[in-house]
Amino acid sequence: MKKEIISASIFSGFLFGVLFSFINVHGQQEYNFEKCREAEMHSFAGFQSGILSSASKKNYNITYSSCNWAIDPAINYITGSVTYYFISGENNFDTLTLDLADPMNVDSVVYNQSAITFLHNNNQLDILLPVSLSTGTIDSVIIFYQGAPAPIGFGSFIHADHSGTPVIWTLSEPFGAQDWWPCNQDLDDKIDSIDIYVTSPVQYKTASNGLLVREDSTINRRTCHWKSNYPIAAYLVAIGVTNYSVFSEQMILTNGDTLPIINYVYPENILLAQQVLHEIIDIIHLYDSLTIPYPFSKEKYGHAQFGWGGGMEHQTMSFIG
Repeated sequence: MKKEIISASIFSGFLFGVLFSFINVHGQQEYNFEKCREAEMHSFAGFQSGILSSASKKNYNITYSSCNWAIDPAINYITGSVTYYFISGENNFDTLTLDLADPMNVDSVVYNQSAITFLHNNNQLDILLPVSLSTGTIDSVIIFYQGAPAPIGFGSFIHADHSGTPVIWTLSEPFGAQDWWPCNQDLDDKIDSIDIYVTSPVQYKTASNGLLVREDSTINRRTCHWKSNYPIAAYLVAIGVTNYSVFSEQMILTNGDTLPIINYVYPENILLAQQVLHEIIDIIHLYDSLTIPYPFSKEKYGHAQFGWGGGMEHQTMSFIG
């Protein structure tokens, strides 16, 4: 398993490196590496103060998460709930510790259909379970929260616009996931599988990780349900919400799997995107033959356009400028 994870990381890094160079050539966007370096240093400085103390308390394994978010791209705000199923890692386990930035407001935490006590300060959410769990116990909690995420790090949660249309997108690398959702940012505990539900005004679509299970629309609202069954780190969970135009292609990998390439782009850039993004197929074929088969072959690869001048290799869907 460790070898497969390392290989997947190498594959993703190679693929994104080529894609990133390709985008910069065709998009002629300026990328400020010094600004990038400074942003990472600033983000880590704000995170490291609590990382040692919180890491020692995170003696559990997250097996599943269901995220339900309500977002209007015209407003810098997120409302929702996150459900976690976890396995306790020690006897007398009675506190579930997560990362969540102080500007976010936790409305309640529910355990076995009852509200329970929690502490939220210093970017840490301590959920005080009403019972002590023995090692290996499977249990769950639901966190209800809301707030206007602070624009720090690379952005984490950005409210902007393109050609006059509002857009919200996330970029949590390296330590920005806690800025907009309660999570475990420690890389030693990936979420085994995840469901992502985003409800927005009906004119907008949501791009995210994994496969699009369904879209449900009413006169005023649209809910997009994405699902991934591959282990995923918190900082790779991503959403982009705006009036995306969507187009897709398919390719055959060396292992015989059919891989969908799904692209979410701004409508004003659809013609250019259809011309240049087709070349990703040759890039994937190259690295598919040089390293290992594409590691997320049961789901997809894709792109979602966002407002940053570079790109970010979110698992199964790179966000690109």
